[in-house]
Amino acid sequence: MARVPEVDPKVRHIAFEALFTHGVPADPPLKEALKKAGFDFDKPAGEYPLSVLGRCLEAAIAQRYLSLANRDALRTMGNRFIAGILSTMLGKVVGVAVLLSGPDRTVKRIPSLMKSDYGVSVEAQALGPRRYAVTSSFGYPLWAGPFFHGIFEEALRKTGVVPESSCKVDANTGSFVIDLAWPEKT
Repeated sequence: MARVPEVDPKVRHIAFEALFTHGVPADPPLKEALKKAGFDFDKPAGEYPLSVLGRCLEAAIAQRYLSLANRDALRTMGNRFIAGILSTMLGKVVGVAVLLSGPDRTVKRIPSLMKSDYGVSVEAQALGPRRYAVTSSFGYPLWAGPFFHGIFEEALRKTGVVPESSCKVDANTGSFVIDLAWPEKT
């Protein structure tokens, strides 16, 4: 059974900037919905509870991705997060170095970035050549697995590989396993 975090993990402001300034640019209606969800563009805080990020993802999905199944919309938001983070000043510096290091190192490095910057604890375990399982250490909200799946998937694409991936979420505990694999570069 997955452990549940004792406190709501904190997410740094840069995650919101990456998503809603660069990844899924917020127009006035989305900005208003984000404000109702707990993120105010005009008065940003340094960090927010992970639950605020979840509410903001829901608000964005309701306005931008209603035609997708919720799981697919969350995965798309994770993809857009990577596009957004690479557009921030920090992302341009850290992201380029991480992504240029290749797919294996990228998969191994993302968990430490997620822990330090976003309060999220996941582990990447090598299962063989070009294959990893990313698992949660805690029972996160049910949106977390598909969202993080999109993050890992898009990060791998940025390294030049075409990943095959899947995500299984335990609906009772919120724990998840993301299976990542990619063919050898030719």
